Amino acid sequence: MLNRDKYVADNSFLQLIVFVANKSDDVADR
Repeated sequence: MLNRDKYVADNSFLQLIVFVANKSDDVADR
């Protein structure tokens, strides 16, 4: 259970990084 929670947390963190990176790319394109 703890391992699964850690995996989910890491996954959310990675998704957040990707989301921010994509937003930065959008701003740079403008």
